[in-house]
Amino acid sequence: MKNILKIIFRYKFEIISFLFVFLSFIALRFYNLKFLPIFVDEAIYVRWAQQGFYDPSLRLISLVDGKQPLYIWLISIVMNYISNPLIAGRLMSIAAGVLTLIGLYLLSWELFGDKWVSLISIFLYAFFPFAIVLNRMAIYESLIGMFAVWCLYLAILLVRSTTLGISLMLGLVFGGSLLTKSSGFMNIYLFPVSLFVFNFIK
Repeated sequence: MKNILKIIFRYKFEIISFLFVFLSFIALRFYNLKFLPIFVDEAIYVRWAQQGFYDPSLRLISLVDGKQPLYIWLISIVMNYISNPLIAGRLMSIAAGVLTLIGLYLLSWELFGDKWVSLISIFLYAFFPFAIVLNRMAIYESLIGMFAVWCLYLAILLVRSTTLGISLMLGLVFGGSLLTKSSGFMNIYLFPVSLFVFNFIK
């Protein structure tokens, strides 16, 4: 217990700064979430999730429109706990935004090793208007953005440590991005760029 308190006291500024950014992120995403007018694409995706929730044979209905099903499946899972399908879809986008925030912190730390850069990066994301809008809507972009950040982070970890565990996690994240949207292929196409941080001499 004493060791935990020492760590908290030692990094109290970083912890307080992260909590401020995180709480600001949550407040900006949840503010008037229920009363935000519904977007056309939101209605389509939420309806697909609703159909898949009540009829298991329709859980691949998004493929009819050429859309991958992962985001629809996740909304259906959230609908087990949230009766309002639109709010369930928007909560799924907010959850993806939270994971994006964490991924950006880890990514900036891995690249620069500076707490200020990490804090500024998540601060900018939390208050970036475009990110706020996407995280508040039940559309694919919030989830595909989350996968892009984690793909880049794990790719950099892989070329720096080349371990089997990281390669497996990266493969799972690649797969998740492909099951979310076709633009997830860009994560695979850009993977060789990570070789710029590879230590060829070592």
